[in-house]
Amino acid sequence: MYELGQRFTTGIDIDHALVAKFAEFSGDLNPIHVDAVVAREFGHPKPVAHGAILVAIISRMIGMEIPGPGAVWLSQNVEWLQPVYVGDRISVTLEITEYSQGASLLTLAVCAVNHDGTKVMQGQARVKQGYNLARTRERKMDKKGLAILTGGSRGIGATIAAVLAEDGYDVALIFRSNREVAKKVAASVQSFGRKCHLVRADLTIPGQGTEDLIALGPCNLFVHAASADIGTVRIDEGACSSQDLYDLHWQVTCKAAMELVRLVMPGMVEAGHGRLIFMGTSALDSSPPVGWSPYLMAKHALWGYVRSLAVELGPKGITANMVSPSMIITDLTKNVPHRAKEIEARKNPVRRLAQPGDVADAVRYLASDGASFVNGQNIFLTGGI
Repeated sequence: MYELGQRFTTGIDIDHALVAKFAEFSGDLNPIHVDAVVAREFGHPKPVAHGAILVAIISRMIGMEIPGPGAVWLSQNVEWLQPVYVGDRISVTLEITEYSQGASLLTLAVCAVNHDGTKVMQGQARVKQGYNLARTRERKMDKKGLAILTGGSRGIGATIAAVLAEDGYDVALIFRSNREVAKKVAASVQSFGRKCHLVRADLTIPGQGTEDLIALGPCNLFVHAASADIGTVRIDEGACSSQDLYDLHWQVTCKAAMELVRLVMPGMVEAGHGRLIFMGTSALDSSPPVGWSPYLMAKHALWGYVRSLAVELGPKGITANMVSPSMIITDLTKNVPHRAKEIEARKNPVRRLAQPGDVADAVRYLASDGASFVNGQNIFLTGGI
């Protein structure tokens, strides 16, 4: 980002070798440039440097500094006010007088002065800032760093924790109440030689414990796998008159996600690298089960948030994606009858239900260097339904 009035300055010593080299390159062998005797005959105390040498210095500054590699020089007007002589020390300054970020155009005031402070040249340049259409892929991280994981003490989250540890991440595991279960997951993480930080936080209450994450330092991966129990509330039986379940899902699924992203985002922005991954549901893209409106409304809102994160943080090297599995046998589906699960498995093209490992593998991919161009996507793990 540039600012009006911002200046860039460079200096150059004008010597005989430089003038001779430029004369040979350009073919301008006018004797006042290369012959001191002739220069004096024309009234100059020393050989006169080619004016285009200073233009070449402007070209160097535009191409290497302001705005730098990829820049296209659109126009230049120059007024030479005084001769530049061999032996002069010249200082060239470019000052931003106009900047259009949308058009990537810069207007630069040009000024050159000699070692006596005498202005020898002035003018104006217009430059288009270059844009690398193929931009270098983000550098691979030598160290995986810290992954923060919600909902990691059970089901999908526990499997994700183990996979991330296997891939080299230390894990900060957010759990609500069952420390003993969380310790078992921590042991799984530690079995891969990684650290596991247990952070007790109640995501059903805003700010309840999440501030403890700040002490752990920056992270480069955040996975939001926490979810309230789905529950069922039929709209045609007065669901809208009771907001408790709706509020619960909104808090755990959306507000907690936003709160945690606010905590991890500054470190990711500073590092120029980060991954944000959220759990969705295949019901986002199909007819939902009856009674799922509190759960599904929150997931749709979360998906909208993920898409916005992808757009706004992508330029900062941070990607945001969602993984949406179909039915999985976890605590969240404990109230689904076994017969219904069996029917679901039989009608699936791969003849089974999704497994926590399927989700963990998708998270592993999205967290990898190979997914640097995957952003704002919702990966549906449905087996083909």
